[in-house]
Amino acid sequence: MRRLKFVLAAVLILCAAYIIAAKIEQVNDTPVNPDGSINIPSDGSRYIPVAGDVIRCDDGANYAILNTDLYIDCGPLPSITQEWPEDHLPKGEAIHYMDFSGDYLFVRNLYETRRMVNTLCSQEKGTGFLHIRLTVPEDISSDAFSLWDSERLIVLADADRSDTICLEAWDMFKNGVYYKTLYEIGIDRREAEHE
Repeated sequence: MRRLKFVLAAVLILCAAYIIAAKIEQVNDTPVNPDGSINIPSDGSRYIPVAGDVIRCDDGANYAILNTDLYIDCGPLPSITQEWPEDHLPKGEAIHYMDFSGDYLFVRNLYETRRMVNTLCSQEKGTGFLHIRLTVPEDISSDAFSLWDSERLIVLADADRSDTICLEAWDMFKNGVYYKTLYEIGIDRREAEHE
């Protein structure tokens, strides 16, 4: 029995060393509230919803995730030379909405928003500075797509250097079931007028 404990401890140490050496990103290391619910990460870390999660909504309600079979993990973020400053990230949000058609949850997915930023920044290759805002104001026109497509993002982000590219990603749930991730992009041309 003692030998088994020693072997298990050694395996755990080797696994931890491998994870550190391989720079594997930790997923769903979200603190749990006393009632068992979780808060959506606000630091841009990766959160992949799983059936059984209970998310604390901004209105104080708890929303149970029942099914995530349709969730697509797009993998690690594209690399860029400089990490996006954490203080530029908007607050994580879990917006609960209910109407006659169902019980909805919209979760601001900061990790996928960072994917959008990293994709655009990796395309720059020294051609100039991008003005990026990590929210899309309601009063500007925007486009959205629901399956990750870096080429489509790059085409939609075709803006003048004085424009501001507005990006955000939201996970949508209906009646506890993951429905889709919406990638939204808009071009705010008003920024140039204010400078």
